[in-house]
Amino acid sequence: MSVHIHTARAWFARALLLVPALPLLNWVWAPESTNFKLVQVSGLMTCADRPLRGSIFFVRVEEGGTDAVGLANGDGSFQLYFNGRRDSPGAEPGTYRVFVRPRVPEQTEALVDRKYLNPGTSDLVVLVRQDWNHFHFDLR
Repeated sequence: MSVHIHTARAWFARALLLVPALPLLNWVWAPESTNFKLVQVSGLMTCADRPLRGSIFFVRVEEGGTDAVGLANGDGSFQLYFNGRRDSPGAEPGTYRVFVRPRVPEQTEALVDRKYLNPGTSDLVVLVRQDWNHFHFDLR
């Protein structure tokens, strides 16, 4: 199949216009800037005094806030990241509801109280302050 030279030129011209437009489109659709101060949030997640691996979610209680997410290591320690972005450690100061997703649900659901697995039923509410925040959650 051959392509007519004028058609090829038109495609090439469109491609030359599209390539510089891609960074502009990325800038337009980029998430809002973080014009607020993020504070460090870390902690320890355990179940029956044993380290618990998995994800921990801080869901903002106040309107207009952004959530934070962390991943608990093998020793149960975690650090939060603003909106789950690894390039933005920390969270906005404010009140959060906390829930977890264990890494191995079959093994931990029997030990972890089910209310901590859902943001609608979790009664863990914490206040993230302007200074360093360190929390210990024992989820039995």
